[in-house]
Amino acid sequence: MAAQPHGRFGVGAGPRLLLLSGVGLAWIIPALWNRTFLYAMLLWDGILLLAFVGDWLRLPRPKQLTVRREWRSPLSIGVAAAVNLSVANQSSADLWVSAYDDLPASNWHTNRAFALNVPAHVSRSIDYEYTPGTRGDLRSGKVFLRYRSGFLMAERWAVADLQQTVRVYPNFEHARKSSVYLARSRQIELQMRMMRLRGMGSDFESLREHREGDELRNVCWTATARRGKLVSKTFRVERSQAVWIVLDCGRLMRARTDGYSKLDRAVDARDRNRHRVIARLEN
Repeated sequence: MAAQPHGRFGVGAGPRLLLLSGVGLAWIIPALWNRTFLYAMLLWDGILLLAFVGDWLRLPRPKQLTVRREWRSPLSIGVAAAVNLSVANQSSADLWVSAYDDLPASNWHTNRAFALNVPAHVSRSIDYEYTPGTRGDLRSGKVFLRYRSGFLMAERWAVADLQQTVRVYPNFEHARKSSVYLARSRQIELQMRMMRLRGMGSDFESLREHREGDELRNVCWTATARRGKLVSKTFRVERSQAVWIVLDCGRLMRARTDGYSKLDRAVDARDRNRHRVIARLEN
């Protein structure tokens, strides 16, 4: 994205100009007794003004700078994501660039400016980390630039409109670390489907002739009436059942503690408890 001028004039004083202007103000004290120092101060200020205008005219236009932001990894709450910010200088002057990437602030991230030395016809980039603090769609802002030449008398202000919407996911770091349990849970599920366990469960399996020792409550009276002899029910141990865990996503779950909302804590606790149950089944 090509940069555009920022501000009404889009220009400011460089650090060297401010330093030399301060030196010129020191001539005010002797000018109280001798007006010659006053004229010398005015001449000094005129020279600085000409140097400022000359340096400003040498600076390239903002449209000669191209800014690019790249997300190197997915975003999730509380996890640092790599971000690459690059500035391409298409002019013939070497520049010192200060870039400020306006990203939404969070409990784990504070925006700051990055300094880059960008030679003529060269692109320079910097990598930094951004840790989002809220889940859902995140609206990133613009990139503000201040750039100077080696003369350091003037600087230009520019802005690159890199506004975009990126998706921030819940923190699944704990689930990712325990991914081995997920593979094991699928294996256990397949094994339980193949096993046929008979016992004192309550899951009906089949009918058979009544035997000595069978409980009277297990007699199937409808089948007994049809066959004219006692018929008992056989049962097997209950198989694994699907369990639904329902989370409340209402407004009360938006309250935050230590940077996380109650909903994010609930999602994290759900994944942890699921892995604990799987580990107990294995043991």
